[in-house]
Amino acid sequence: MKCDLNIRRHGRVHDIYDAPDTVLHFWKPETIFSSLIIGGRRVPRSRDYYVKAFCRAAFVAIPALWPSISVAQVGEELLTRPAVPSGFDRGRNIAVTERARTDYDPLGIDVRSFRVISALELGIGGTNNTYSEANNPRAALFSYASPSVTAASLWSRHFLQFQAAGRFVRYIDQSPRNENTWNLGLSSRIDLGSSLKIEGRLLRARSVEGFFSGDVEADIAALSRIDTYYGIVRGTYSLGRTRVILSADHSDDRYGSIRFQDGAERDQSGRDRGVSRLTAQLDYARTPSVSLFAQARIARNDFVRPLAPAAPERDSTGYRGLIGVNFDLAGRARGSIGAGYIIRDFDSPIYNGVKGLSVEARIELFPDDLSTYTIDVSRSIGDSSFGNGAPYFDSRFTLRLDREIRRNLIGNVSASYSVIEYQDLPSLGAEGYQFALGARYLSTRRVRLDFAARYSDRSTRSGTVGYRVGELRGQFGIVLQR
Repeated sequence: MKCDLNIRRHGRVHDIYDAPDTVLHFWKPETIFSSLIIGGRRVPRSRDYYVKAFCRAAFVAIPALWPSISVAQVGEELLTRPAVPSGFDRGRNIAVTERARTDYDPLGIDVRSFRVISALELGIGGTNNTYSEANNPRAALFSYASPSVTAASLWSRHFLQFQAAGRFVRYIDQSPRNENTWNLGLSSRIDLGSSLKIEGRLLRARSVEGFFSGDVEADIAALSRIDTYYGIVRGTYSLGRTRVILSADHSDDRYGSIRFQDGAERDQSGRDRGVSRLTAQLDYARTPSVSLFAQARIARNDFVRPLAPAAPERDSTGYRGLIGVNFDLAGRARGSIGAGYIIRDFDSPIYNGVKGLSVEARIELFPDDLSTYTIDVSRSIGDSSFGNGAPYFDSRFTLRLDREIRRNLIGNVSASYSVIEYQDLPSLGAEGYQFALGARYLSTRRVRLDFAARYSDRSTRSGTVGYRVGELRGQFGIVLQR
């Protein structure tokens, strides 16, 4: 293998933070862990392991970007990328979806000092509720194409990566529902000695609003498109058992006008906003497997214009503090659990301040070598378009199982539940749940098959009146990769 990820083992064993982050965060090439433990057995980690893990991570991460950046909210970690990586992966466990499969993983192409990985997914699918309507839902078939490409540097120091991906969906006889989503990203890392590194990322994307968004009704979210501009600079300093992380990031979201089936339009420019955040985190490692952390954040939420011509400004400042623990216990579990308090103060006296419990947790369990259970829990604040823009608490819980049925066949099943509580409109609220399953069949290095199906249900109450929206959706695709 030619992909050199600069896996240095220079004897700095007193620094236990030099471990790779999760695959969707910035890659951390320095590590003191030269082996992993699976089922009680210590397995040496070769240089090829890290090469293939990186190439696989880059390929998986790109298509996952567009649903994860749909809205920027103060304190929201489900919809915007965390300013600070979780840091719980110390290399002691390997999830089913991260496992190297040497006979099936794409190798990529080396172009000078970069490794390029590309893929194209072509598929078909169907839904029984194209526009997320409560009454008289319309079914439709659709086709889609999802290209992606990643180019990552192979330098012995520093790091640079470019990525691009898209998803283009065409609904038969239901063209207002068509989707053209994409993202372009540039990531970098500068190594300043063995203890300090500076990371940066720029992202430009277009995404679709989620079915469970608390900002708008489900039928509006189905047609809503968001243009996002995102940038972050983060510095990390590690010394012995202590790690300090400082970051500054900004997200700018622009909501496109909605064109309904009857030709009418809805302007969403009142939802356009910019969110700037400053975050500081201090980690202290009690053992090589467990560390404690404290995080503080201040965020500024600025709307471009009022929600309606006569409505007051909704600009606000948010504060959040978290304390917690992250861990990576060989052959058992890894994760991060944080809990604290979040406050939102509005500039206008018209709006009441919002404050309450904030939770951010992700736990992965490894009962055996073939299964990974994942638990995600969060509670955060968002801004809606109801009334004068009532803020809300969004609480979510997800349980997922990934199972390796055969070495080249991986299945998954998940269940999610969400509750939305509007602070200034107590008679208005929503809850939803989703059940999903999927499978991935690895045929060769260049071909794989993907299947996914889900049922989503959302109930909304408004005073004594409410409505319920349900959707059953499935898709099947073939992926050509290199």
